[in-house]
Amino acid sequence: MKIVLACFGSGGEVQPYIALGIALKSRGHQVSIATCEHYRQSVVQLGLDFQALRPDLPDHEIDAEMVVGILDPKKGPERLFRDLLLPNLRAQFGDLMRATEGADFLVGHPLVLASRLVADSRKIPWASCALQPMAFFSKFDPPILGAGKFAHGLKRVGPRLWSVVRYVIEKSVAKWDEPYHALREELGLEACPGSMIFGGKFSPQGNLALFPKFLAPPQKDWPAGTFVAGFPRYDHQAHPASAAVEKFMGEGPPPIIFTRGTALDFGARDFFETSVAAAELLGRRALLVVGRDARNFPVHNPRVLAVASAPFGRVFPRAAAIVHQAGIGTAAQGLRAGKPCLLVPGAFDQFDNAARLMKLGSSRLLPLHKFKLAKVAAEIQALLENPAYQTKARAIAGFLAHEDGAVEAARTVEKWASRARGASWPGPARATA
Repeated sequence: MKIVLACFGSGGEVQPYIALGIALKSRGHQVSIATCEHYRQSVVQLGLDFQALRPDLPDHEIDAEMVVGILDPKKGPERLFRDLLLPNLRAQFGDLMRATEGADFLVGHPLVLASRLVADSRKIPWASCALQPMAFFSKFDPPILGAGKFAHGLKRVGPRLWSVVRYVIEKSVAKWDEPYHALREELGLEACPGSMIFGGKFSPQGNLALFPKFLAPPQKDWPAGTFVAGFPRYDHQAHPASAAVEKFMGEGPPPIIFTRGTALDFGARDFFETSVAAAELLGRRALLVVGRDARNFPVHNPRVLAVASAPFGRVFPRAAAIVHQAGIGTAAQGLRAGKPCLLVPGAFDQFDNAARLMKLGSSRLLPLHKFKLAKVAAEIQALLENPAYQTKARAIAGFLAHEDGAVEAARTVEKWASRARGASWPGPARATA
């Protein structure tokens, strides 16, 4: 079968789709990854068909003002939709229509707003993915929407009051959806039930939860037909670490690894300068994964290596501890590595992810606005001195070692696609003697 996986976002958002694509290809399917031009080389190098899907990731230099707006903790989601996603909706629809020519099934990312439009236009079955628990906005397991006490307090108001909170939020963002619904009407499609930011982003044919049940157990208000697959394993496909990283990792004791992930690396110089100072204060080596923004590279220090990128699956297991932003992709790699983590959420789903990770007992929490030298050093020292964090981290890693959400998701997508075709998939053809 021809299966198209459409995705958008940071590396942590796109890599699960690439892992799913590899799993589907290994089962004999023809797979295309439709995503930002930024990921073309990564997709092609892994032997998958690449289809360009607009918009591309914003350029840190050319689109600096847009990037700053999207990364704003309060206004970021609105800026993401109004400044980037919705202005490119028509172009994205055209791109995805071309990518799905002859397709049997489509798997869409919630931020690929054209997924449902294309599936309905082509009359092909499709599934949506939730990469993090927050995507479901459950009233029985509400997300934490910020760093303050009020945001944490909202989680404890109960299902009835949370329904009111959700209603208010949906009404406040209703105008964001207007271009989407206007295009549906123009295409002659039936009106979509619910907001594309909330219930309308899910598929009636099936939905994948690409995280483990211990992070968020299924709730009765999740969309019907949701399958919890677990974290997709991507690290075994990762490229080797660079010679500079390998040399640094091997020439001394395990370093502390600091990263803001693959989405929030813009303008993070203060974060990395504080990280270097904290490592010096603790007498520790440090590996900084600073991202695409060259301004993040701090002053040279012989006990510190700063690189634009490094394969987390290769380097995280060799760390003393990991300091990261609690994006879901980075969080998954941190859990698989079996290392204690300091979580530094700053935007989007990171606050909710961090709260859930904290409950597992292998992490400590320090919101980005509190990321100051004395606090950072104290939190890292607490992680390193208390063996309970390491013990819990190893136990979680041991559990995840037997789980690959990509394989489970591939089997489920195959089942859904076969059911839609009215016949079971016979599996990949076998060579004959």
